[in-house]
Amino acid sequence: MLAVSNTFSPRILMIEDRAEQASHAQFFLEAEGFEVVTAEDVNQASQEIRWMLDPHHDYRNTVILIDFKGVHPRRPDLEGPNWVAVIVREMQQQQLYPAQIVAISSYLNPERILEARVAGCHEKVLEKPFTDEHAAWLRELVMQPPTIPHANASPEAQQLIRAFQSTSARSLQASLEPSVVWTPDDAYLVLRCLTPYPKQRAPEPRDQERTDELLDVLGGAPAARELLHKIADLLKENGEIHGEILAQFMAGRKRVEIVRHFVVQNLYDDSHIYNSIKELPSRLYERLKAFPHIR
Repeated sequence: MLAVSNTFSPRILMIEDRAEQASHAQFFLEAEGFEVVTAEDVNQASQEIRWMLDPHHDYRNTVILIDFKGVHPRRPDLEGPNWVAVIVREMQQQQLYPAQIVAISSYLNPERILEARVAGCHEKVLEKPFTDEHAAWLRELVMQPPTIPHANASPEAQQLIRAFQSTSARSLQASLEPSVVWTPDDAYLVLRCLTPYPKQRAPEPRDQERTDELLDVLGGAPAARELLHKIADLLKENGEIHGEILAQFMAGRKRVEIVRHFVVQNLYDDSHIYNSIKELPSRLYERLKAFPHIR
């Protein structure tokens, strides 16, 4: 049974490469009480969904809304059903929590609707333009108990679904290959760039070039900071002191201030804090590896 979190509003991940249409839909969705997360393509969506549906967290009511066109910047031949099929397979393998997936398109026809259903989308496919009726229907849908797509499919249908999932996984593999192979030292460089994290080694000639490369993979410095805040929250949720330490560094505090903060409150002794600070790059690296473009 899922541990459902009732603390927050229901979420929707909207995959839409047209900024104007995404903003239009977001207006209606937020009016229905959704927290809206947007992604321009499946690379961004793959990062977001692994945070949102991480089975190590409490479940939170979630819907994925995906436009089937323009979902990959370098592969116009890849469409939404390919990505959906791979995500659904991960839900079936319990690597992700289940979530309702809804397709939306400007070009509806019977073949397109069938493809959406085979991929694992809800049987109802929405037609653009997005309306307040669509948003209200999604609000009703997100409050239903989550089920794994295709859970009740016939054996014959399951065979077709598995074939489509395998084909889609092969098609997406190249697009999601890591552009940079990371190490714990790379996590250290990111920490050094974005926070007052102390030096652990002597600077090397290529450090700045490597740091710029790493930040580019993360979408730039602002996106990297947002990601580190998310990782800090995740570590704190799991009861790890490294999350509190990371949050302190993200707030601009130096090592001596962080140690003093914990010692004064009689939470930990200073040796434990120093060791945890030293371990922080490795813990950060372990969490970063959850993303498909980081290995």
